[in-house]
Amino acid sequence: MDWRLGTFHGHIFKQYAHMILSNGRTFNIHELVDKSQKISHNSSTFILTKCEGQVFHNYNEIGNSNMYYCPYFMNNENIDSVIFPDMIFQMTVSEKHPIKYNGLLEAKSKLGGNMKLYFVVSEDKYDLFIYKQQITISDG
Repeated sequence: MDWRLGTFHGHIFKQYAHMILSNGRTFNIHELVDKSQKISHNSSTFILTKCEGQVFHNYNEIGNSNMYYCPYFMNNENIDSVIFPDMIFQMTVSEKHPIKYNGLLEAKSKLGGNMKLYFVVSEDKYDLFIYKQQITISDG
């Protein structure tokens, strides 16, 4: 597939995922495993209630519960959306998606608490997206 189509698909999926997540729904979720672990397809359900959408420019603007926050800048490191106080969402159309440690560290330092990172993947990738993701640390 041409890389431009993949990028386009990613943008469309991200907008669709924002709409679905903010409207509330029940989702199947599973923990990611190390490559050395036996794969277990044990799923649990995760219920999101409908939230009002809000765009944020910086983390200081996040603070109300039951709000679905999306960053104004689409290139926010590792965060595609937040439900305060403890949920961070990263959307991807790939079977793997490296975690940018600096982005998570910044979010945790600004938002505090025990944050959980959820990867949002399309239905056709759900069973393939099983391994813990590589963590990348940038110097800058």
